Amino acid sequence: MILGKLLNEMINVKTSSHKRLAEKIGKKNGSAIGNIIMRNNCTVDTLLDIAEALEYDIVFKPKGNFGSTMVLTKEDDEK
Repeated sequence: MILGKLLNEMINVKTSSHKRLAEKIGKKNGSAIGNIIMRNNCTVDTLLDIAEALEYDIVFKPKGNFGSTMVLTKEDDEK
């Protein structure tokens, strides 16, 4: 699924709005989220902020469901 469609789905599932999400991640207004969705592009840090605000993890898994999954975080878990 492309980023914009995925983000819209996540926002709808959490019954949120572009404006509320923007406020949660420190953006000035909902158009910041709309721009990400329209362009299908954002930084990894912004994507992590969005995932955290909507209570999602960003997970990497090998194709074919073989092997272990890894969760992308902002901080190193191995301290």
